[in-house]
Amino acid sequence: GVPFLMEKVLEKVDKFLEYNHSKKSLEVVNANVHLIVSEDVTDNEWLTCWDSLTTKPVKIYHAFGGHHDMFFRKHFQKNIEIMKEILNKIEI
Repeated sequence: GVPFLMEKVLEKVDKFLEYNHSKKSLEVVNANVHLIVSEDVTDNEWLTCWDSLTTKPVKIYHAFGGHHDMFFRKHFQKNIEIMKEILNKIEI
């Protein structure tokens, strides 16, 4: 059920953060980057720095709601539509 899924998601987040903090330097990747940002992100320098981290295009999507409430009921469906749009663009 939902508690099991949440536990798995949190485990993946923990593993990513552990990996990310272990890196001494960032390496350039050869992948498209689809970046979803909340309404409260205003640091354009932070947004444009992604271009230097990949050899492929970076697409920025502006989500609905602040970082901490993007997936609350009020914004949930609109942000899910953004994710569906991204998944439909990905070529495997």
